[in-house]
Order: sequence, then C-alpha cells, then structure tokens
Amino acid sequence: MYKIAALLFLTAFAGHASAQDCPNRYRFVDFGLQDREGVMRRGGTIFRAFDGQGADLLIPERSICVKVADLATDGRALPIPVVSNIWIDLEKAPTGLTGLQLKAVEDVVAAAEANAELHLAKLNQPDIIITRGQSFLCASEAGAPGLSCQLLSPYGGNAPLVVYCDAQICTMPVLGRDEQLIIGSAWNRVAGDSKAVGVEITERVQGIHDFLEAQF
Repeated sequence: MYKIAALLFLTAFAGHASAQDCPNRYRFVDFGLQDREGVMRRGGTIFRAFDGQGADLLIPERSICVKVADLATDGRALPIPVVSNIWIDLEKAPTGLTGLQLKAVEDVVAAAEANAELHLAKLNQPDIIITRGQSFLCASEAGAPGLSCQLLSPYGGNAPLVVYCDAQICTMPVLGRDEQLIIGSAWNRVAGDSKAVGVEITERVQGIHDFLEAQF
C-alpha cells in the first residue's frame, strides 16, 4: 500500500515536464486563470521564483509554461510566464527533501480526497494500530514499517492532508494551498515509531509551508 502511495508523487506529479514555452529569463511565475470560455489568461497566483539572495529557486527544465495571449512583466521588464507546474531546486529547498512541486489542478479538494482514500480505507480494516497526536492520526500494521498519517493542514480548508511513509521515505502527494494549487513533496524519513513519525511529519509540513509562503 505505502509503496503504491509513494508512486503517486512520482507519477501523478512528475508528468511530462517541458520548458519549451517558457521565457529564457524570468523572476516570477503566474499560475493563471481560466476565463468564462475556458481560455487560460494571466492573473492567477503569483510565485516569486528567487530567494532573498536573488538565487533562482526553480528547476527551469521542469517548469511547464502555458501559452497565453499576453504576459505581464515585472519591475525589471522581464516576462512573468503563466505556468501549470513548477519544481523547486532541492539545493534551495529545506534540507532532507527529495522533491518539492507546485501544480495547478481543476479541483483541489477532489485531488486531496482521492489521495486520502488509501488511508481512510486502512482505518476501517481490522488489526490496524491507530496513533493519535495533537495534529495527526496515523494508521499502521503491527510489524510493518509503513504507515499513513492524516494531519491538520497548515492552510486550513476542506482538503484532507494525508502523508504516506515506508521505511525510508515519506510522501505527501497533495497539500492543498488554495482553490488552485496543490503542493507535492517527499523527504527522507528519520523517525521510527508511529508517534515520532507523526511529529516529524507535522514539523516537516510546517517547514514546507513556511518556506513556500515566503515566496507568495
């Protein structure tokens, strides 16, 4: 179960990345908005693609840009491309991450609910060990290293947040940020027992939140 869940991050999130429609140089990206005719326009969530020292945060070849009628420009007259997907350079990301992505989806709550299905189904099975913390509920099997944990999202809202861990890696396929964006990430697991993993996940998710929100 947990290996299958981990693949959600590698398949559903990785997709086919292409930067062919992206400008050669840009400092911000725009996740765009669809108009009443379903045409993508500029004017969505803006993400600052550089850190406080001016270093680029994105992996350019993994940004997916969308062709729109016209692009906004920033204060340096550089274009602000409309994107559907970006990946953060792990050298700039919080330590320990093995992937960090922001992706625009049509229905954030539906994506989060689909991700939570494996965890919720596990809760209804016999002989499942439930571990509760102040901000998490984890499910595991006796003698098995894998577990899944549902947490309170740092963004609030109705989109459930479930993280899946095997013995080495914890995977967060869907963290709903707003009505447009989901965040996907994975990191090296350090903690052993379920309660410690729940605490570790909570701290990791908060760290990802704090890192990314500094860019919006």
